[in-house]
Amino acid sequence: ITLIIRSKNLRFVTFSLLAVFTIVSILFFESYSSYKNKLKSAEVESSNLSQLLDEQISSSFKKIDIELQTLQDEYKKEKVIDSKRSGYFNKLMALHQKRLPEMVGFRAVDAQGYFIADSSGVLSKATIKDREHFQNLKDNPRDELVISKPIISKLNHVWIIVLARPLISSDGKFRGELLGAIALEHFYKLFSFIDTGKNGFIVAPSKNLLVNV
Repeated sequence: ITLIIRSKNLRFVTFSLLAVFTIVSILFFESYSSYKNKLKSAEVESSNLSQLLDEQISSSFKKIDIELQTLQDEYKKEKVIDSKRSGYFNKLMALHQKRLPEMVGFRAVDAQGYFIADSSGVLSKATIKDREHFQNLKDNPRDELVISKPIISKLNHVWIIVLARPLISSDGKFRGELLGAIALEHFYKLFSFIDTGKNGFIVAPSKNLLVNV
């Protein structure tokens, strides 16, 4: 009788364990499936968001570059690149800046890096001859857009990103630089609606730009 009871108890325990294992397996499978679905959904959402932000940044840069090229065409008409015509170019740059609210300002410098026009109407006595974007265009005077790394502006001491194009003579000599500055604050506001968590961050890369927000 004792053996029969023990056998029944053993079968009961075995059955119970199998039942528990089956239930746990089902719950694990359902949880894992739910996790995979959520992960896939998060990946799709992240990809869509990344594409949206990339399109917004690229669109902004393209608009600024169009304005720079328009100003570049105006400077091609100038025989001498200096500040004598700053009044005209200051007003022209101010008009172009109004089209782009994200801009800090448009400016032009001569071949030595001194300011010869500014959309603010005020010419700083500072020089940007030590800036990497200026040196790159001066050493390699090709008509192309250069985007700087985040730097601190010498004019208002805020973090900015500079988009620049060279002023080149008909014989290919460097005559100066046109530049448009965007405050990093613009990107902070652009990304502010994204919840990345307590220790999260966003990296927005471009050809020669890396911004951690």
